[in-house]
Amino acid sequence: AIWEKVFDVWVGGVGMSDGDYLANGASSTTTVAPAEGGYAHYSAGVLTLSNYSYSGAGYMYDTANGYYAVIYSSVDIQVVLVGKNAVTQSQSYSSAIECESDITISGEGSLDMEAEYAIEAFSGKLTVNNGVISVLDSDYAFWCDYIVINGGKISINSYYNSIYADEDININGGTLYLRSEFGTIDVLKGAITINGGYIDAASVGGFSTECTFTSAPSIDSSLKAMASTTALGSLGEYVAANVDTYNRVVIGATISTYTVSFNANGADGTMTTLSGVLGVYELPVNEFTAPTGMNFKGWATTPDGSVISGSSINVNENIVLYAIWEKAFDVWVGGVGMSDGD
Repeated sequence: AIWEKVFDVWVGGVGMSDGDYLANGASSTTTVAPAEGGYAHYSAGVLTLSNYSYSGAGYMYDTANGYYAVIYSSVDIQVVLVGKNAVTQSQSYSSAIECESDITISGEGSLDMEAEYAIEAFSGKLTVNNGVISVLDSDYAFWCDYIVINGGKISINSYYNSIYADEDININGGTLYLRSEFGTIDVLKGAITINGGYIDAASVGGFSTECTFTSAPSIDSSLKAMASTTALGSLGEYVAANVDTYNRVVIGATISTYTVSFNANGADGTMTTLSGVLGVYELPVNEFTAPTGMNFKGWATTPDGSVISGSSINVNENIVLYAIWEKAFDVWVGGVGMSDGD
């Protein structure tokens, strides 16, 4: 018989004990923080993500069905966001974050997630107090027993539900920008209560079952509320299907939006700065004139940064997109560009 240690918390496929640090790309933990780079740190029920990044399957928490999670916890856990964090789940029917109990998210940092299920807590409650959370692509973004949102900025692009709870959903604050093919906010047998915050939610799929809310929410009378087609009121007004394939509801005070500007990064020409941007933004075609002997490679968020993968980003702050250039070759051999004399 071969025995292994039982861990309550797993990050990036690595079990973590109290006091452990896990550096980006590492396959084992340490008891001291890495000298440089991002990391995860677990201590006394708090998992701190500090510029942590991971792409892969993570930990198989359900061997019978082959379900994985990048971050897994079998106990109550608080996730604190520091800096810019990003996790991508490579497996189908799997999660970015899976918790068998209650999970609380806070901190001043951000977390980008790509997974069929971004955050699951089937037997517990998800509470979001702060942080910038972006779900770039998912089937179900949040799927929990209960969901409470007190603050933060949440941007979700999902196929089915953006936010789904078996029981109640309570939104008390924060900014939510939600887009889904079907219902954006859904409860199975509980209630949807909106006491504060700002919500811009839309079911954009054009299906006969599309709806922004699947049951009529209780909305605090002090909040400004409007829908794109009719005043908020009875359940029927929320479930109006196929209204120009865009069933949108906006609730709350005026929201802050952001600018996207473009830097030629050594090239010639200009591109118009965009204003009023929030949430998922499709990267544009380059309009700069490339420097002599160079080709456009893609967009990055720093002058010498890595090119953004995919065709879109989530915008939750004012950003500058830098054009990245690479040398143009006339001759390639074995996938390698060759210059004269090479």
